[in-house]
Amino acid sequence: MIRSLRTVRAPALAASLSNAALIHTRLRLHAVENERVVNEDMLLLRAYGRSGRVERPVITVLLEGEARVSAHGRNEWLSPGDVIAVDSKGEVRMRQAGAKFASLAFEWEPGFVGGRGGPVERWRAPDRALARLREVWTGLRGDGDPAALVEALLAVLAELGAPVEPKPARELDEPPAPHAQDITRALDRVLSNLEGQPMMLDLQDQLHLSPRQLNRVIAEYNERYGFNSSGWIDTRNRRRLMFGATFMTVPDAVAREVAGVVGYRSAAAFTRALRMAGLPPPSAIAAEVEQIARALK
Repeated sequence: MIRSLRTVRAPALAASLSNAALIHTRLRLHAVENERVVNEDMLLLRAYGRSGRVERPVITVLLEGEARVSAHGRNEWLSPGDVIAVDSKGEVRMRQAGAKFASLAFEWEPGFVGGRGGPVERWRAPDRALARLREVWTGLRGDGDPAALVEALLAVLAELGAPVEPKPARELDEPPAPHAQDITRALDRVLSNLEGQPMMLDLQDQLHLSPRQLNRVIAEYNERYGFNSSGWIDTRNRRRLMFGATFMTVPDAVAREVAGVVGYRSAAAFTRALRMAGLPPPSAIAAEVEQIARALK
């Protein structure tokens, strides 16, 4: 199992987007921690359709902040301690919001650690279960043993009635593909420093690969582990655009500052990228995100 941590900060806005993940060919566990932003799938998925294992079931545990999960014609608004399962990740449209936001998201191949369930199921975690889920979140963002964390998560979710099965850590781990850990570390570094305008050369220097090899290797990595992108350019561009749009939801965000944080050379370049992706201009993003929320309450 591979560990990943990617964080982008906007110090002038006191805002950040951060995701720690355990990566496995048959499951993935995310620990999300955001500050002062609203991350709205209903807006962002206009730019980039979801891909990469979209048929997997997914469970979300809200630990801090507020969230909305829209799936199968339902809009479920969550508060900390709520747990929701959807039978297909491709159905999910989520809103993440709050001065502080924290969640766990777990997806899996049906048959590996449980069935599909669904289409939408919801539970309330009692205090003891919620404390154990917070321990998983903390361990994932720290140095907890990956397989042991998934084992602990499955045990709690199964007790709540989620469509998963407990499984010992020894049956959950897997050796990474050749160079997969090196690729993960390299991507974590450059994608956590979008302000540095990462280029292919930055990855070439870290991985000692030619441009042709690099695109092929990253595309194979994304395919193997079910990431929502193809080669390096697609991976970087998706992240720049979606993080830029999300940072524009912070009160008093300025396009010029946000553009710099996510690696655009100017506000004009940022605005042009949004327009080409079918998204509103920077100044209109926050209002449109709130309009979406009002319409779905």
